[in-house]
Amino acid sequence: MSAPRDSALLEVRDLHVLFDTAEGMVHAVRGVSFAVGRGETLGLVGESGCGKSVTCLALLALLPGNGRVTGEVEFDGRPLTGLAAARMDRVLGRDIAMVFQDPVGSLNPVHTIGWQIAESLRLHRGMIRREAQAEALRLLERVGIPEARRRLTEYPHQLSGGMNQRAMIAMALACRPKLLIADEPTTALDVTIQAQIIELLKDLQSEFRMSVVLVTHDLGIVAEIADRVAVMYAGSLVEEAPVSALFRSPAHPYTAGLLASMPRIDRTAESLNPIEGAVPSLLDMPPGCAFEPRCPRADTACRAAPPPLLRLDAGRRAACVHPLAAP
Repeated sequence: MSAPRDSALLEVRDLHVLFDTAEGMVHAVRGVSFAVGRGETLGLVGESGCGKSVTCLALLALLPGNGRVTGEVEFDGRPLTGLAAARMDRVLGRDIAMVFQDPVGSLNPVHTIGWQIAESLRLHRGMIRREAQAEALRLLERVGIPEARRRLTEYPHQLSGGMNQRAMIAMALACRPKLLIADEPTTALDVTIQAQIIELLKDLQSEFRMSVVLVTHDLGIVAEIADRVAVMYAGSLVEEAPVSALFRSPAHPYTAGLLASMPRIDRTAESLNPIEGAVPSLLDMPPGCAFEPRCPRADTACRAAPPPLLRLDAGRRAACVHPLAAP
């Protein structure tokens, strides 16, 4: 179940995203609804291409020109859907910040790290140049970048992947946002740096009391940092549950398949247990449940129509005709 309405910072209702392509109209996100409570971390998980990142970009009106969005998005009690570009610019960076999965590609290569952080401080917090530079230095030190004063004058290509990611986090936190969207924040980082970034996010969330949407395919990270988990498959939300309940007893067969495919340190296995088959093309979706062609529990009822996302018990929803964790 989503966060209670009176405590929700972000509410998304019946979100659809379509792209007009040369091959036809691609329905990339299909009726997604969820909420994020104040101070809560929601893990948004699923295979690559399931619509996680597109969902987040749609919330912030950052889609390319061929994208079309329908549905309702409310942030802190105010509608974001259809907000004029100038007003959205005031929300982004100040109240909502995003950490992208490719920090080097997201940072401006022709400006120093210090300049890029200070620019946000000048625009959104009205700081003069000297104040912005001092705050940028404090932020770099807070996110654990060594020799922070020297890094202020360096360019993204002069920093390692881990330091660029930390710089992105510093930039995102510059205006003390209420909501941080972290899109695959540990992609392409080695395991040691991944652990450091996750610990940093946990510490910063506690310090700034912000809500977090963590987009990832890594269930291990979700288990460590998230309060609730929303699982996406082929553009739709198929399960939502508190993190402990989801790991203990997944309701949707797809979620169970994701968990079964994870390597376990407490068990010995010669090979992993992958989910058979492949995600269907968004241009040629099955008539019923999108997971039906890969599901060992599927029957004729699953092929009749896409199942709605229904409440199973307190805190859990699933879109399945035959849920594993039935009430």
